[in-house]
Amino acid sequence: MQARLVLLIFAALFLSLGFFSPPLYAVDPRLNWHTVETDHFYIHYADNYKQIAQQAAAYAEQAHKKISRQLDWSPQNKTHMVISDESDEANGFAEPLAFNRSVIFIAAPDEANSLEDTNNWLETLITHEYTHTVHLDKSSGFVELARHFFGRNFYLFPNLFQPSWMTEGLATFYETNKDEGVGRGQSNFFRMMMRMEVEQGIKPVDQVNLPVRSWPLGTTSYLYGVYFYQFINEVYGAEAIDALLGNYSDNLLPFFINDNAKEVLNKDLTQLWTAFDVWLQNNFMAELKELDASAIAGKKITQDGYFRTQMRSLKDGRYYYIRSNAYQHTALIEASPNNEILSITNINPGARIDVHPEQGVLIAQPEYCDEYNRYYDLFILKPQHKNIQRLSRCGRYVSAAWSSDGHNIIAVHLNQAKHELQRLDAQAKLIETLWVADSHQILGQPDVSVDGNRIVASVFRQGHGWNIEEFNLLNKTWRPITRDMAIDMYAQYTADDQSIIFSSDRDGVFNIYQWHKNNQQLQQLTRVKGGAFKPVLNHDSSQLFYESYSAKGYDVSVLSMPVNHQRMFDIQHQDQALVVPQTKARAFKQQNILDYSPWSSLRPRWWFPVVRLNSQQSEMGFQTSGNDALGVHNYFMELSLSNIDTDNIQSESVSGFLRYRYADRFILGVQRREDVLRNNTSSLFNGDPVAVATRFEDELFAAMLFTWPGVEASWRVSAGINLNRNSIATALAGIDAADFADYLSAVSFRYWDFKHYARSISANDGMDIRFKIESHDVGNSFFSGEVFFWDARYFLRLGLQQVLAMRWVQAWGTDSPKPFRLGGEGQNLNPLSVFSPVAGANAALGQRQFPLRGYASGLADLQGRRMQLLTAEWRFPLGGLVERGWMAPPLGLIQSSARLFVDSGAAWDLGNETGRYFTGVGAELMVEMNWFYGARVNWRLAYAKGLDERLGDAFIYLNLGGSF
Repeated sequence: MQARLVLLIFAALFLSLGFFSPPLYAVDPRLNWHTVETDHFYIHYADNYKQIAQQAAAYAEQAHKKISRQLDWSPQNKTHMVISDESDEANGFAEPLAFNRSVIFIAAPDEANSLEDTNNWLETLITHEYTHTVHLDKSSGFVELARHFFGRNFYLFPNLFQPSWMTEGLATFYETNKDEGVGRGQSNFFRMMMRMEVEQGIKPVDQVNLPVRSWPLGTTSYLYGVYFYQFINEVYGAEAIDALLGNYSDNLLPFFINDNAKEVLNKDLTQLWTAFDVWLQNNFMAELKELDASAIAGKKITQDGYFRTQMRSLKDGRYYYIRSNAYQHTALIEASPNNEILSITNINPGARIDVHPEQGVLIAQPEYCDEYNRYYDLFILKPQHKNIQRLSRCGRYVSAAWSSDGHNIIAVHLNQAKHELQRLDAQAKLIETLWVADSHQILGQPDVSVDGNRIVASVFRQGHGWNIEEFNLLNKTWRPITRDMAIDMYAQYTADDQSIIFSSDRDGVFNIYQWHKNNQQLQQLTRVKGGAFKPVLNHDSSQLFYESYSAKGYDVSVLSMPVNHQRMFDIQHQDQALVVPQTKARAFKQQNILDYSPWSSLRPRWWFPVVRLNSQQSEMGFQTSGNDALGVHNYFMELSLSNIDTDNIQSESVSGFLRYRYADRFILGVQRREDVLRNNTSSLFNGDPVAVATRFEDELFAAMLFTWPGVEASWRVSAGINLNRNSIATALAGIDAADFADYLSAVSFRYWDFKHYARSISANDGMDIRFKIESHDVGNSFFSGEVFFWDARYFLRLGLQQVLAMRWVQAWGTDSPKPFRLGGEGQNLNPLSVFSPVAGANAALGQRQFPLRGYASGLADLQGRRMQLLTAEWRFPLGGLVERGWMAPPLGLIQSSARLFVDSGAAWDLGNETGRYFTGVGAELMVEMNWFYGARVNWRLAYAKGLDERLGDAFIYLNLGGSF
């Protein structure tokens, strides 16, 4: 009973946090949007995407028919689906609040990254996301009844209160069709990943419950989840999955995932996980032993795992690859023939490269095109240069290769989800379009032959899968090198132009193969236990470099050549395409095409009562929120009736607040509260603490924001106004209580380029600089004058995880602005502070309180119109990742770190050149925890000592959040 009470408290907090979470945002509001309406969907699309929207509508209706039957649930209202082309990376998401909504990023996967095993990417993606929609929407019993009364209240979606491996695993389970050979649940790529997990020992369930930062990072939920559901399906039957879903869908008390398993299968999750481990070993250990016995694998050159991508080599023996681990910036690496490693320059995650001895390194990497769109563009690093140069802007060149003479670039261009093969000049200017794919063809990783007449690439064709094909630049035609249902990728010509090497899963494991032009035969070069990808042969074909997969991620391996003992074999061409199940959808003419209107989806869909009581005041009302289908318009509001009833004063008024946000451009917040003034809260009153007046607190906040985002660095300019007025509503006779007004306007500038890597304990590798000008000379404000404010933070990484963090705050006020105050421990984040109607939007506007650890807040010597604060912290880890937690309450410990700090600051009034500086020192223990299987929360336990004999003191404190 006590445990359930604790969970109720956690659930209430989780519920409230959900109310204030902004809807996921992924579209460009400047576009002209339209809507296709079908029986069960609204498909929203921008100009020029009508055909894709109609295809999506057909796939969505097909998914509804399949998934609603499998999950035994059909959403009551139509689902909103947004077609997004704001990114060149394959992805999508779904969320059920306000209404069922999903966003589909239409760029298709073009490499082996777990998403490649499909026969129609758009269909598979929609099936996956609609499974989320139906699963999260599903309810029964009292929960379903309560939803009729409270609407789509966050608390009334039981399936949201689960770790992500349960939701993502289920969607991946239902995206998979073993008969058709599609979906991650049957792919050799996922089998590779789980095979290596089994070899090292699978992760315990209390680790998988958390957002894992050890390898395989975000894939953990999908990987473990889909195999767990396959285990349940095989051992207990499909009806067991139905029972688990149905039993949890009427669960009013969240997080009881253990109880749910116990009630359905007579085993809690910990017990089921043990059986799951045995099942996995039975499925993989024999295969591991067989692969061990016949292994032909290279020697690892790198050892830190995580990501390595796109290897290339030069005639002189140098080779290049991209390092992307969990501790450092993604970097271009040059290695000498004897494997001496040199980091050349930082590049963006997801980059792809090609190298030419005279022209340099050609880089295709994602970068922001504008405020809303992030596309792949071409960059170049010339020989002997230290900085890369941008060649294209908004180019959407997802991969590229030099011609043999370096005069041209052969690039894969993405245009409204269709791939095009283009020839560019060396400055990335278009010369000609060589080939345009249809809607079911994908082109990946081109390479140009030494004679310059041919291009080899991996090509996906519906019904034929991924094959290696060669494009003749003279007659502009393709011819297949392989033609079967194996996944063949990462093709490269050898230096003599007489063969092609590539990666393939044709024996069930991704290995490296070589196709010989003279006899048209294949030779298998590796036989690895994990996987082998992205091969490169050095110039004399004496060494094969490739990307090897293990339970730590990817590393660079090298294998001495030749491997003549490997047999040659003929390619078995499959001339007849596989039969592709045709989508039977309603004719497009029966679909209703409309201009998009936000009003149809903007109305509130839920409400929740608000009750606040104390001995003298009561508030009763409701909260609600809403957003449109595109996520451009978002609002949250509360309206309540406040009643004050004391021995001296009675008052009744309407209170509440409204927060509105338009995209990332405009924020508006208004609120009114009435509270009680007592005679012990102000120097105006003397005597016993009795109520003598009531006061209205009115606030208006508005801001315009203009952002220039970048993968490496971003800028933001904003202008805002905050009007705060306290006015006496009622007062006892003889009480002279004046109104108070604080009107403030501001213009601010911010630049930031700091990083936070997967294994970081702190922000690092960069800075965060803010400059702000505030003015009190707006209306009849109590304060006057301007404040010029500078806040610079710098993070220097020392080794893999240690960080030197520094902060310099300088403020200079004219006339009589609101004074600054130093003292206290820094951020003391109250989780309920996010419930402010303008939370986060106006937090920095008018900020006057700053930490000076070792000194109490409110000291007269630490107040003034001008201020300076200097801080330095040495941050270092305490051990490695912990990643363990409890099933219920849903808490987890991620990692811990320590900080040694020194603060020094001064505050002074006008007329004084400087103030007296006060210094404090101390140490902090930072514990990073996970709440509700997903939310990150930092707890800070610290000791601080002020060094000033008169004002300094010793403090021990426990706070939420970091010092800065």
